[in-house]
Amino acid sequence: MAIDTLYIDKDLLIQRLRMSDTTDTDTLTLIDQSIAKVRTEFYRRLGLTRSLEIEALPSVENPVTEDQLVRSVAETTEFYWVMRKLVCILPQMFLETSHAIQNAFDDVPITRDSPSLQKYLQCLDNDIEIGLGQMESPQDNCAGSPRSFSAKRETPFIITNAHPGRPIFGGC
Repeated sequence: MAIDTLYIDKDLLIQRLRMSDTTDTDTLTLIDQSIAKVRTEFYRRLGLTRSLEIEALPSVENPVTEDQLVRSVAETTEFYWVMRKLVCILPQMFLETSHAIQNAFDDVPITRDSPSLQKYLQCLDNDIEIGLGQMESPQDNCAGSPRSFSAKRETPFIITNAHPGRPIFGGC
């Protein structure tokens, strides 16, 4: 049984991963494993109910409503999350199947500690966390009618005056 994605169409996901022409069964198995892992991570992070609520939302190419935007964020986040998993797995798999493993890991920086790879992974992590934050259940933080008050200060409070050691603009 093939593993299916939660939000993004699987064919579109594979196309965006630039693996549409891949026929290697090991690679396709790793993609399916990554999809399955990401699916369970969505359930863990958002909860089963919220994950399924978002899955039921319509998927459109150009979102304009709040629900469409949430679904679009879900699709993008799923793509980034699967890509994040594969970036960590596929280079090592390539080395294992193409070269002798002895010194290859140390010779190829993409599988080691390449600063550019670490920056790329951090960028993906940031996008995933932002997407998950946007997908969380909306919270009703209303504590009643909004209220405001004024202390009727005679002179305006200037923030720069409240920080000792910081010169006032236009001053000495």
